[in-house]
Amino acid sequence: MPEACLLAIGNEIVAGKIADTNSAHIAATLRGLGISVRRVSSVRDVREEIIAELEQNLSLAPLVITTGGLGPTSDDLTRNAIADYCELQLEQNASSLDRLKDYMNKRGRTLSENNLSQVMFPAGSTILENPVGTADSFITPVGNKQTRFQSAHVVSLPGVPTEMKRILDELVSPWITKTYPQRSFWNEIHLKCFGLSEADVGSKIDALDVSDEIEIAYRPSFPELLVSIRDKTREDTKRIEAIREQIVETLGPSFVYGLDPLDSIPKVIASLLSERGKTVALAESCTGGLISHMLVSLPGSSVFFRGAAVSYSNDAKQVFCNVKPALIKHFGAVSEEVACAMANGARDALGADYGVSVTGIAGPGGATEGKPVGTVWIGVAFPGGVQAQCYNFPWERNALRKYTATLALDVLRRKILNHPLTEN
Repeated sequence: MPEACLLAIGNEIVAGKIADTNSAHIAATLRGLGISVRRVSSVRDVREEIIAELEQNLSLAPLVITTGGLGPTSDDLTRNAIADYCELQLEQNASSLDRLKDYMNKRGRTLSENNLSQVMFPAGSTILENPVGTADSFITPVGNKQTRFQSAHVVSLPGVPTEMKRILDELVSPWITKTYPQRSFWNEIHLKCFGLSEADVGSKIDALDVSDEIEIAYRPSFPELLVSIRDKTREDTKRIEAIREQIVETLGPSFVYGLDPLDSIPKVIASLLSERGKTVALAESCTGGLISHMLVSLPGSSVFFRGAAVSYSNDAKQVFCNVKPALIKHFGAVSEEVACAMANGARDALGADYGVSVTGIAGPGGATEGKPVGTVWIGVAFPGGVQAQCYNFPWERNALRKYTATLALDVLRRKILNHPLTEN
């Protein structure tokens, strides 16, 4: 299988000010193209350090993809470093210059000397037009003098994710397909989990008798977990499908909510409600509208989502959800009784089939005797009844809100599918 190295260039990435999401996207794209990623690294906007990373990467793989450092400012040194490493001169590209002038004219901006650096490329490079920005990408062939491989290339992409993805998908991927015809593909299937930690999932899967030819990979994206099952033998998928069934049975079907890497619990809820012609209304306290945001971010949510009340205060719970003051006084706002009343109130007020409520103590203050920070009640009202469950989470305020919002939708998923709301 052909191999590649990825290099993210930029002071802010190395300093941790911005996350390197580009490399993750590129690695996933390359895997789909049959290219294995050997190394992922990042480096500051320092010419000598970029050159050193290029040398290291090109000793490992014949394809290096860089992101960042193609802009018009003095710290954008990628093109200079590549030219120096490959012992090439920088040359102006007339087509890139024409596009840059046109771009500036349409926006009423003046072309500066700094801008002109963006139309300079290492001699012999293939220019990849940037359809959504000013920095064209380029592919530079690396001579045998600089690497042990007979044929090697450096692909330089912008650091702006929207620009990078567009050029990668439309121009670089077809080039890779043509340049590397002897690519290898692993059969790969997935499952998505929620409600179990990565350690729990890993230990349960480790206890299974899985062949060494099968690779199990884990990718957490709080609060969900993607498990990938890959077969190195290039056989059909029957073997790994049988292993996936075994894993689902071992983890428990209630904890596995999807089989596609793009699945999410909000998407599953949207499908379940839409397919059944059902609707949901929300009453949110400590999540502060986050559950609503997760649902309305999906296209077509008006089909199944009736609305929500962000009933943060006790007064709001009474006004919007018809929670009786006596319930709050006697049991407290964070209680089973109030969670059930909120869920019923939201369902009744908006005429929905289901009502989901959340009330809790997100912290850092607000704890009372018997109700520490992290205490959350989630209620679900449904045709014929209402029930609520209590949880306690150890996370800081916003992590707790995110997990609780996802959990509230998972509680609804379990109710719709007649799964137990909690499992040991």
